[in-house]
Amino acid sequence: MSPPPQPRPNAAEAAATAPTELGAVLAQLGPEVVQPLQVALERLQTLQANGNSELAAALASLREPLRRARDGAAMAHQLGRLASGRVRPAQDRLALNECLEQVCATRRREAAVRGLQLRVHLHLAEIQGDPTLVTSLLNSLLDWALSHTRSSIDLDLQLTPWPVRARLRCRFAVRDLDQLSRGPAPEAHRGLNWLLVEHTAALLGAEVKREDEAGVCVAQLDFPVPRLHEVLETLDLGAAHSESGHNTRPFAGWQVLLVSARSELVQSARAALEPLGWSLEVLSSVDVAFQQCLERLPQAIVVDGRLHGPDLEQFCCHVRADAPRFAFIELLPTGGGPLPAIAGITPCREDQLANQLPILLRRALAPASQELTFRL
Repeated sequence: MSPPPQPRPNAAEAAATAPTELGAVLAQLGPEVVQPLQVALERLQTLQANGNSELAAALASLREPLRRARDGAAMAHQLGRLASGRVRPAQDRLALNECLEQVCATRRREAAVRGLQLRVHLHLAEIQGDPTLVTSLLNSLLDWALSHTRSSIDLDLQLTPWPVRARLRCRFAVRDLDQLSRGPAPEAHRGLNWLLVEHTAALLGAEVKREDEAGVCVAQLDFPVPRLHEVLETLDLGAAHSESGHNTRPFAGWQVLLVSARSELVQSARAALEPLGWSLEVLSSVDVAFQQCLERLPQAIVVDGRLHGPDLEQFCCHVRADAPRFAFIELLPTGGGPLPAIAGITPCREDQLANQLPILLRRALAPASQELTFRL
């Protein structure tokens, strides 16, 4: 006797499971797409370093398309995670103005290389949310703006009167001024960068609006702020309540630059950071890293302690001149004697890399603590 036929799911059930299935598919892009592209980039760098000048120039033209493909796959992977429904953001109080100032300090060099400015107008504003996800959202917003702007970027943060929200407005031109009278204005592309902004904001409870008109694009993000009774509770000297996050992988898609020529150290760092979502880029010398960082800063730099010396000190000073709180970490060789301290560089023991490095990066990238700045 044949078993009775299984009932087919109705359309509503199929629609309900579709986002989860899509999120699972996108989440697989990490190991299946991002990692092979990362390996291709590293092999390309090795060929550039070991080949002649003509070969290096030919290979350099391949670097940027590979990097864009890797970053696009990383964004799709993060979108899949956010759409899975398994991410629960922490609910901490943080100064949004501090977060924005820190992110802009890191990205200002990237804009300046293109002849652009990040013009920031900040008012003190405290919000409630996951600190690292908020920083990821701000970086995604700047990724989107920098990829489409034809002008400098204006960022304005203020508190709205009622209902009270921390409102961030990002404004830039998508067309040159001398072309404003030539046909309809192009809309800023709604690609993976913008989708990541929308999904991350939704997860944080922030409302997103966008206006594309007359060659100008304005994105507006309204963040929730602590409620009045919660603010009054903090005036008592008791500890403020915070809810920890779950499965946020807050650094997913962020880039750490590792400066080392030792394969065993690279493998150890990769094993410690990739499970947390970090994208690891490896360069063999301080000089090469210095040249690359002239155009764009990563979110963090980790340096092999065997490269300790005046060049490393100059490199750190150069980076921190733009971003004073930049995450700069030196891995101290196992069994070696103490190294002279360099201002701005945090030491990490190489034999404790797996435990210490993720903690030090999280601490260095957390927005600076600040007294309550919310005003009614």
